[in-house]
Amino acid sequence: VVAASAVANDFWARVVGKNKERKSLVVDRATVFILGLLAVFLVIGSKVKVYSYVLDYGWAVLGAAFGPQVILILLWRRASYVGCVGGMVVGFAVAVAWKYFMDNRITISPDLTVEVYNLPLAFILALFANILLSLLFPDPEGLHDDESATSAQNATLT
Repeated sequence: VVAASAVANDFWARVVGKNKERKSLVVDRATVFILGLLAVFLVIGSKVKVYSYVLDYGWAVLGAAFGPQVILILLWRRASYVGCVGGMVVGFAVAVAWKYFMDNRITISPDLTVEVYNLPLAFILALFANILLSLLFPDPEGLHDDESATSAQNATLT
C-alpha cells in the first residue's frame, strides 16, 4: 500500500499527470494489484521459502527487540533509556544469532535434539539486559516523578 501510494502520488501525480485524481486512483490500485501478484509469484515460484524467513527472523526480532522494552516502560518506573536500547540490541542479536548459528536446536545427547524457537530465548535475554542496564545506568533523577508527569499532563490539557 505504501509503495502504491508512492507510485501514485510521487511519480504519477508529479511526473506524468497533474491534478488527475481519478487516474491517480487507477494507478494506485493497479500498483497494489501488480505488487500483490509479484509477491504471490515470489512465494510460489521461489526455491527459498520467504514466509519461513518472516516467521524465523522477522517476528522473533520484532518480539524480542521491542516486546520486553514496551512491557518494562509500561510496568516498571526504573526502566531507563540505556536499558531499553541495550535490551533492543540484545533481543535483535540473540534472535538472529540463535536462528543463524544454532538453527533453533540444542543437542542434549546423540539421540536427543530439542528445538528451541529463538523468540522466547531472545525475549528473556532482552528483558534481563534491560533490567540490568536500567539498574546500572538509571535515568537522571526527577524524570519519572509523579509531579513532573502531572504537570506534563496538565500542560497537554490546556
